[in-house]
Amino acid sequence: MLDILFGGTHFLSKAKMKGHNAMIDLLRFFAAFIVTIFHLNLELAPVENWYRHVISYGWTGFPIFFVISGYCILLSTYHSKDWIDFSLKRFFRIFPAYWVSLLVVLAAAIFQKLYTGTNSVHNIPQSATELLANITMLTAPFSAVKTMSMVYWSLTCELLFYLLIAGVLIFRKGISIYLLLIISIISLITPIQKIGVLFFLDQWPGFSLGIVIYYLLHGSNRAERACSLLLLIISLCGLYLKFIVQGNIAYAVAAVISFILILSSNFLAIRENSISRLGKYSYSVYLLHVPIGIFIFSRFRNEYTKTNLAANIIYDLVVYAIISVFAILMFQYVERKGIVYGKLVRADLGKIKRKLYHKRAVDH
Repeated sequence: MLDILFGGTHFLSKAKMKGHNAMIDLLRFFAAFIVTIFHLNLELAPVENWYRHVISYGWTGFPIFFVISGYCILLSTYHSKDWIDFSLKRFFRIFPAYWVSLLVVLAAAIFQKLYTGTNSVHNIPQSATELLANITMLTAPFSAVKTMSMVYWSLTCELLFYLLIAGVLIFRKGISIYLLLIISIISLITPIQKIGVLFFLDQWPGFSLGIVIYYLLHGSNRAERACSLLLLIISLCGLYLKFIVQGNIAYAVAAVISFILILSSNFLAIRENSISRLGKYSYSVYLLHVPIGIFIFSRFRNEYTKTNLAANIIYDLVVYAIISVFAILMFQYVERKGIVYGKLVRADLGKIKRKLYHKRAVDH
């Protein structure tokens, strides 16, 4: 096995640098779906049936997202010219839709006030500091400013992942894997920290599993492939210490299964299908499901849909479908346009850099 991994011919070389992976889209859809259904039922009184028991594990969509992110972000670095290009790509990918979702949360708060006379959206910014923290995603658990939506904490976590990767890209590409190993070791020895600047290190093991997939599939030399195995061991140790030891076995299981599925998908012919296509809307679903599904539609929910099994399932599926419609619109008119605009900005920046380089060359 070691000879296959570290020999002259890399057995994973068959895995091409794919621009599209149907398995990742399927996982994105699944993660967004189970997180949404979980949150739609989160504040309801407990009901003993198989459905409520199953969806009580919907939060495991979070580690699935983190593993996917680790792999896809490293793929993004491969297609980025430098850390600035990478940072701009990430900025225009996540912030435009996020900012629109903040407006949707505000609209939901206004709706609640007009419809019921009360407002359950408590965390509306009350100062310039709180507004700035929300705009920049630097809310709890990074800072003391509470999030406007319960799912935004994971976006802050992702943002800090991106900043770390951008920092790694500042250095020579050949040492990236070693810097990532150092970060992973730091996350392993750092005590569990649910709040504060280093809170994201608790989630790093899942993210680093995605990084392992990238280097196993696309490592360019023996050293990178050897380090990827070491990184895998450290990641698994991190999952054990930060989750399994704490009694959160489901998190670790979800992360490892996602790792196996993404890795194996590079050798299996998984075709795009109607369900996997929904995966490209997962970010918008994730952003919109709380303000639309909870802040607005929960106002219309009656006791029958809360206690009757069939009614509960039908209600959840109908609300998810409605959220998906808005998510598709958000993808078409916000996410996609943000990506396109980001490409234009990066292209213009590239032209400016080339002109400056040419000018310096002429001057010398």
